[in-house]
Amino acid sequence: MLRHRLIFGVLMAAAFIGLVLVDGWMDGSWTAAKDDDKPFQGPIFAALVCVLMVPAHLELAAMARAKGLRIPTAATIAGSVLLCTTPCWPACRGLGWGEYMALVLSGTLCALLLYHVLTNGLAGAMASTGIGLLAVVYLGLLGGLAVAVRVDFGVWPLLMYVWVVKAADIGAFAVGSLVGRHKLAPRISPGKTWEGLMG
Repeated sequence: MLRHRLIFGVLMAAAFIGLVLVDGWMDGSWTAAKDDDKPFQGPIFAALVCVLMVPAHLELAAMARAKGLRIPTAATIAGSVLLCTTPCWPACRGLGWGEYMALVLSGTLCALLLYHVLTNGLAGAMASTGIGLLAVVYLGLLGGLAVAVRVDFGVWPLLMYVWVVKAADIGAFAVGSLVGRHKLAPRISPGKTWEGLMG
């Protein structure tokens, strides 16, 4: 299990690095020269983040469904994609992150409330709307952070950002699997150990 996970992690990292380098080559941002940069930065990486929003929202919707809450994934995916791709569009930069985020979140909130009231009435509408909005904020803003690192700082800082996160994940898993004995939070995640956290 550990060997397969380490091999898969290395292959996945290599594919990701190749994709980001091709993305930087396409938009001209993998060099220090600013004169060859295209106005739309990071199109492949932004598309990858948008594609990854779909399974992430489906997983969150399944977790909410287990607790009796319903999330309309079409609305939450649309809201997350609108939030996470904002740094790619030069025209949106004049609007400002705060105003754009408020506009997207209020539009998503209205869509979620309307969906819940029309399908279920008022019963549970606030709880289901709240978990849907949380999904948009959690996935959309965190995805937007990664896209902003790529657009504002370039290819190499993005690779360093992802490398640090992936190395910490692999290190925690490897150390926890090899020497982990003391459970961190057995009710929440039974496989996590204090030794893995330190690793």
